[in-house]
Amino acid sequence: MSRHVFWFLNSTWVKGPLHARGLFFVYLHMRNPPEIPKQTQTWESSIATYWMHESGYLVSHSKPIKRTVANLKENHQLVHSITGGKPIPLLLFLRSSPVPDKAARDYSAEMLPKLYSKMAMVSEPGLSAFVMRLLFKFKPFPIPVKFFTDQEEAENWLQFNSASSGF
Repeated sequence: MSRHVFWFLNSTWVKGPLHARGLFFVYLHMRNPPEIPKQTQTWESSIATYWMHESGYLVSHSKPIKRTVANLKENHQLVHSITGGKPIPLLLFLRSSPVPDKAARDYSAEMLPKLYSKMAMVSEPGLSAFVMRLLFKFKPFPIPVKFFTDQEEAENWLQFNSASSGF
């Protein structure tokens, strides 16, 4: 398996082999993706598989595909139909994927508060939280977001910390 990282080069995040040189590295990949509970309805989009947790939050297992405005629009329509248009908490399991262009990032930032009330992101240990803090230092997330390496901690934060955010 070829491992890739993202690095910052000429003001752009680029995906490359693990030995690539750059200022910052982050490898986002779940070694053991979450199991979908049996007898649970799932929804598929080109960028993620979704299911509702019994506690009322949406679970997303992302797919390793580049996010574009087109596939984000399709995905956001799906999430809107799942939630009935009401923003709800999201438990997101991150996967390694190409960095989206500025238009896709801007569209996603605009849609986040319309779809989700807060977001817990789960990834392997590493620099992901540091890099995301750096990326959003001057333009913060429009909803409460927290990064985790432990699924149980992420679930607890979603269920019991209604207004807190951070890294």
